[in-house]
Amino acid sequence: MKQGALALGMALGMFCIASFAAEGIRTFRLLPDGQIRITAIQDAANRMPAGLFFDTVPDSGFKPAQKDYAASVNVFLVEKDGKRILIDAGYPVERGKLRERLRAMKADPATIDAILITHIHPDHVGGLTAESGTPLFPRAELHIAKKEYDAWKNDAARANLKRHLAPYEGRIRLFESGTPLPGGLVPELREGHTPGHAVFHLDGICFIGDTFHAIDLQVPRPTVCARFDMDPERAVASRKAVLRSGKWLFGAHVPFPGCILTEGKKAADGTESFSCHGPDSVRPHRKTPFVSP
Repeated sequence: MKQGALALGMALGMFCIASFAAEGIRTFRLLPDGQIRITAIQDAANRMPAGLFFDTVPDSGFKPAQKDYAASVNVFLVEKDGKRILIDAGYPVERGKLRERLRAMKADPATIDAILITHIHPDHVGGLTAESGTPLFPRAELHIAKKEYDAWKNDAARANLKRHLAPYEGRIRLFESGTPLPGGLVPELREGHTPGHAVFHLDGICFIGDTFHAIDLQVPRPTVCARFDMDPERAVASRKAVLRSGKWLFGAHVPFPGCILTEGKKAADGTESFSCHGPDSVRPHRKTPFVSP
């Protein structure tokens, strides 16, 4: 697809610097001036067992080719216009490494202005609180899609996550799709994984939450869902829309550092196929998006 190739070429030129601060931490600076920083933080290493996945296409003959798939649990810190914004908060602190990795970055949790939640699951909201149950981020506002928040309140299976949200009472801000959020990020509902699952756009970047659980499996075969997806049909539609976006995708479960660029092709019969490239494996004839400082 010529349009897809053009989008790929433009997107590859968006980043000017990638630097390593410490294990599980990687920072990207965005062009044209490098003033916007995105830091990928690995909250936990992870692999997804093949038994989690199924194809939504009936009688497709789908069989996983591996016993498990590379994944991760990632949190992203966006620094823009003097604001610090987290995308999700990872696991509870006794299981995740977000707190210690913020410490390694010399990023005091008290300096976080806002936390944008893609959806309410334990590996996305668990890190909001300390072991004592107090807020880990004492001045941050939580931004959650109203549709997600309302669905969560009526979901008995997720009721125990209240312990991570309740300490932020008075600082929870509910948004609708398209409402501008701190840092100029713009939310869009991409339901399926949960009823109000949101992604967040920033120029040519999209923070996609749990749109993918195993990119090696689901990029080439987007009809495959994880059993975590509450509405598989909508999850497939959301996944395909994200694949067609032409943006760099920063995902909670994309292998660290959590970002890929996808490329689509359309055959003569209209069949679509997709592949993806990580920041360190871009094909040589493309402009390299990252250079070491």
